[in-house]
This record gives sequence, structure tokens and C-alpha cells, in this order.
Amino acid sequence: MDNQNNASSNLQQSSQSIDDQLFDNGLSYKDIIQKDVLDLMGFTTLTTEKKEELHNKIYQAIEDRVAARLYDMFNDSEREQYQKMLDEQKYEEIKVFLSSKKINIDRMLSEEAIAMKLELYEDSRFVRDKLKKDIIEKQE
Repeated sequence: MDNQNNASSNLQQSSQSIDDQLFDNGLSYKDIIQKDVLDLMGFTTLTTEKKEELHNKIYQAIEDRVAARLYDMFNDSEREQYQKMLDEQKYEEIKVFLSSKKINIDRMLSEEAIAMKLELYEDSRFVRDKLKKDIIEKQE
């Protein structure tokens, strides 16, 4: 029993320390996960309409990634079955189908959303750093 408690305690401490670790620019992983991706990328002055448009594009990219993962998991007949349900918009059947395969679609969406957010943040940070460097070089 003590071993289980110790393992649970160690896991909680490990999880907390990951959340508290600084990623860069003073942000923790927890900050990156909780903040809006567009704000992280420096798009703080966009209109509400433009933000909504970009959020929709990002969400579509996440859905595409999940679809690719699903297709990789299925054999040919499962792909056909899944595609038919999608085409016919039989969403309840899709839930049952995925559940029967022990596929947690919400978890997959979350994993891909976090991965996408980190990638976009990193890419935007690289661009911002490059621009800063170019500006400094031009000033010299």
C-alpha cells in the first residue's frame, strides 16, 4: 500500500514539476497550454473576426491530423466503413465504432491541439527572433 501511495505521490510531483518548468521567455508548459494560441504567437491586435477565422483554420488542421491518425489505425475495410459513416453524417454510429476500437477521440483531439499549439508557438518565436536580429543588424 505504501508503494502505491509513494508512486502516486511521485507521479503528482513529477506532473507538477513539468507544469512549473519554464519553456522559454518565462512561460511554463502550463502557461502555453492555457493561453490562447494566437496570443502566444503575438497576434494580440487582431480583430475578433480575424481571430475567429484563424481559430477555425487551426481547428480544421487539428481535425485533419486526427483523421490521418485514425486512417493509419484502420485496415482497408474499417477505413471504408468509417468513411461511409462520415459521408452519411452518422455521428452516433461513429462514436460507437470508435468506442468499439477503444479509440478516445477527445484525447486524440487534445493531443493534436497541444502539439499544434506548441509547433505554432515555436514557429512564431523563431520568426520573431529572426526579425529582431534583422532589425538589430540594420541599425548597426
